Amino acid sequence: MNCPNCQSPCEDFQYFCRICGTRLRPDTERKGSRLVPALFLILMSVVGLILFFSTKDLTRPVVTASDGCFTVDRGVLYFDETLYDGSGELEVPAAIGGIAVTALSNDCFSGCPTITTVILPDSLTHIGDRAFAECTSLRGIYIPSTVETIGKESFRGCTGLEAICMHGSIHAIGRHAFDQCTHLKYIIFRGTYAQWTHLYDGYINPSVGVFCEDGSFFQGEEAPQ
Repeated sequence: MNCPNCQSPCEDFQYFCRICGTRLRPDTERKGSRLVPALFLILMSVVGLILFFSTKDLTRPVVTASDGCFTVDRGVLYFDETLYDGSGELEVPAAIGGIAVTALSNDCFSGCPTITTVILPDSLTHIGDRAFAECTSLRGIYIPSTVETIGKESFRGCTGLEAICMHGSIHAIGRHAFDQCTHLKYIIFRGTYAQWTHLYDGYINPSVGVFCEDGSFFQGEEAPQ
């Protein structure tokens, strides 16, 4: 081959001209020198993707957990009556698997005929629609001061319910929450009369006694006595 510099015939000797020393194959060596770093980058990318997909589930926060007849999903509690022992007294945990229970799901305990007492946790802020509807054996319930909202028809058809206690922290009660509570006798409301009348304008048996901080009255009366 001819040397591109001196144009004299020369032999390829370690990629240099034996006459003038000019590099004969610069492109070949340059391509080879670039190949190793490129392969290294590709290999590292593949390794990184494998590690990412194999560990991403480990870093994902836990949002669902179960304990006996209870399951919590993103703070909302669900109840499985088929796993309940039917003892009558039921205590709702404040947390399951490290997940705080902040709400009762819609229809959570609805239609469970054996529950007589439910203890609600201080972590609770919302009671879902129809959460206790048709719980005919429920006798009384205390709603913690952390609860802010009660859904519609939440206690509808609780024919055995006699007393309920709730706090002035509640700022919304859904319609028909106490419909068909035929044996309801007492509502203890730890707020003022004005708060109660503004809070709930649905039907409650007029003979129900409502006990507020500033007085007591029957539901059918216009003002506390």
